[in-house]
Amino acid sequence: MHRKLILGTLFALLSFTARAACTDTLTDCPNVRANTGTFGGHVFGTVAPTGTLPDSRPAWGYTPLGWALKSTSDNAATTTTGGQVIPSLAYIQQAYGGSNINDGRNGLSIFTQLTAPTAPSNPYPYYVGFSSYSTAQVPDNGTSATPKGVLEAVTGAVALNAGATNFNALIAAEFAMSSDTGSSSRIKTTLMLDNWPSDAVHGSFVDSWIFTTALGTGFDTWATISAYADPTKFPILPTGTVIRVGGYDSNTLTKHIANGFDFTNMQIDDSVLKWGEAAWTLKGNGDAHLNTVYTQGIHLDMTTGGGFFISGTLPSGTPATFACFASGGQLISSPTACQ
Repeated sequence: MHRKLILGTLFALLSFTARAACTDTLTDCPNVRANTGTFGGHVFGTVAPTGTLPDSRPAWGYTPLGWALKSTSDNAATTTTGGQVIPSLAYIQQAYGGSNINDGRNGLSIFTQLTAPTAPSNPYPYYVGFSSYSTAQVPDNGTSATPKGVLEAVTGAVALNAGATNFNALIAAEFAMSSDTGSSSRIKTTLMLDNWPSDAVHGSFVDSWIFTTALGTGFDTWATISAYADPTKFPILPTGTVIRVGGYDSNTLTKHIANGFDFTNMQIDDSVLKWGEAAWTLKGNGDAHLNTVYTQGIHLDMTTGGGFFISGTLPSGTPATFACFASGGQLISSPTACQ
């Protein structure tokens, strides 16, 4: 009953805005009926706005070109335990499976395409396939001691239930992109995180661009960069950088941070950094300091060979080695002996 009511409301709104443009093979297109043939019931509505659009935005929304769903007020109670059956203004449910299926399935598909240049004076040349905006104007019964309420713009989840075995992948969110041959762009990125100029208040507990937490079992790795999709193509170019901080700007901003990596509350049982090449380099323009508060100090384990060298450049500009430890840890006092 509820599903029929929701679908009836949805299609009534669609038929109201696009009734004259129905092009479906069903002659009673605005009134969806069951179709037992190879296709299900369809509603096709097309719009072709021209001229100047009226400022008919819903509150905190955008001008609808096709149809819109709007809830002017909602103070209804649910009969179930909170969080189990969450009411939705629009609802899509899709059940699929069977030997006839020979392609994937999408619960919702959005396709947008720029087909001609916009006005040269266009102050907002942003074109988005999906846009979500959630806002709050009042508190939700929380206090500074016991905050309450979570506001999210986009949320998603996937789940393999018992019996769903041997899947190739379980991915909660995937973003793909392509800059085809013959195209160009100044900025190319699969994911961009930014904040509005109005953002002025820090989080009292967590204040972070990315926040990772676990309610179930943890993961073996926080982030993985791999050539899994194509063993011949590594995601980062041979001349590229894994993580770049402070690049791609005019360099006029004085950039200061307190720490590069902070493992204060972590016990690292193996290694902070691992690498597989024969040589590894730390480069910088300033001084490098190694400080420890433990009595053991800093240990150099060279029992299996290799050495540790301290080198630099003299005021005259001549490179020099100031001290070195040979294989086995023996200190060589003569810098020339390190060459």
